[in-house]
Amino acid sequence: MEKSLEETLFQAITMNDHSSISQLLSQGANPNKTVSHGKTCLGEVAYLGNIAILKLLIAASNSTKNQNKTPYPVNPRKRVVKCHKRKIKQESSNGESAVKFKNVSDKKFKDYCVGQYEAIGIVEEGVKPDKNQGYFVFIHSDGSSSDESRFSGLRAPLSPPSLTPSPQADLEWDEDIGTVAATTSEDETWSSMYKWYAAILECTGAAIASASVVSNGIDQQDAFMRTALHYAAEQGHLSVVKLLIEAGCKLDVTAGDGLTPLHVAVVKNHVDVVRTLLSAGSHVNYKTHEKMTPLHFAASRGFLEIVRILVNNGAYLEARDTNEKTALYLAAGRGHLDVVKYLISNGANVNGEEIHGYTPLCEAVWQRFDTVVEILLTSGARITHSHRLLHNAIIQRQVQM
Repeated sequence: MEKSLEETLFQAITMNDHSSISQLLSQGANPNKTVSHGKTCLGEVAYLGNIAILKLLIAASNSTKNQNKTPYPVNPRKRVVKCHKRKIKQESSNGESAVKFKNVSDKKFKDYCVGQYEAIGIVEEGVKPDKNQGYFVFIHSDGSSSDESRFSGLRAPLSPPSLTPSPQADLEWDEDIGTVAATTSEDETWSSMYKWYAAILECTGAAIASASVVSNGIDQQDAFMRTALHYAAEQGHLSVVKLLIEAGCKLDVTAGDGLTPLHVAVVKNHVDVVRTLLSAGSHVNYKTHEKMTPLHFAASRGFLEIVRILVNNGAYLEARDTNEKTALYLAAGRGHLDVVKYLISNGANVNGEEIHGYTPLCEAVWQRFDTVVEILLTSGARITHSHRLLHNAIIQRQVQM
C-alpha cells in the first residue's frame, strides 16, 4: 500500500533528510496531520529538537492554516421568527415525524395555510383543500439539523388514511401569522417554546459549520492530545519552546492526561523552560483532571528551585487536589524538608486538612520523617489525639520522633 505524504514526511524527519522534507512540504504534505505513529510531524520535530526542520514545518503550518480558512457568514439568512399556532408532534403510519397544527378551526389561520399552499403550488388559487388535516412531514437527511437544505424535504399536506405525500416545497418561516395572539396561557407556553427552538436553529448552523473547519496550525493535537509545545517542554528543548511561542502557539492546551506544557516542564524539572512558559503567560495555577497544579508536582518531587519560581509567579499555596491535599501536605509526605521550610516561610497552612481530616504532620509521622515532624511542630502544627500519632511513633520504634 502506498504511503501518504504525511507518513513519508514523518519518516524523512526521523532520518533528518532536509531535502526530502522540503520536497514533501512543497507537494502539500500536512505537518499537523496525525500519522500511524499517533503523533504529528510537527510534534515529532519538537520532540527531537531540530530547529532547522521545525522552522520549515512552522512555515508550512501557517500556510496550510491560511488556506483552510473558509469564510462563513455568521447569519447568512436572517429569519423573522413569528409564533405558530400550537403544534403537537406525532408519528405517521410510515414512521415519519409529523407536526400537527392545533386550533385549525381559526379562520384566519386556515386562510393563512391555504395562502401558503397556493404560493407553493399545492392547491389551485382560490380552491381550498377538502382534506387538509394540518400535517407537515419532515424528511430527515444525514446533514446538519440546522442545514437549510434539510428543510427542502418538507412535504404537505397529507390526506389520511393513505398518507400519500404531496409535491415537495420549501419551508418558510411564518411571518404573517405573527399577528395572531395566543388565546390561552398554554398556547403562550407553546409559542415561547417554539421561538426558543427556532432561535437555537438560527445560531447552531454557523457553529456547526465553523466547527467542521479543521485547524491545522501549530496547536494541532495528536492522538495523545498533545501539541508540539508539550513535546518540546517534556524534552527541555528551550530553543524549540521559544520558537513555538514566537510563532504564536497556545500555552495552556491540555493533553489527554490533563497536563499543560507547564505541568510537563515542572514534572521533568526543566527550570529554564518553566521560566520561559511563565514569562510568556502560561497559567501558573492551571489544574489537571485531578486538580493538581504545577506547584503540587514541584513540591511532591522536591524541586525547590521550581517551587520558588512558581510561588514568585503567583502560585496559590492552598490549592487543593481531588483529595484536598495541598502542596505542603505532599512535600511533608515525601520528606522534602527544604520545600516544607520554604512553603511554611511563605505562609502555607501547617494544619490544612485533606479529605479525611489528616494534616501534613500526620503524613510526616506515618512516613517516619522526624526532621519534617520537628519543623512542622515548631511552626505550629497541632497534635490531634484522634490520629494517635504518639502511638504510631512508638509502634514504629521512632525514638527521636
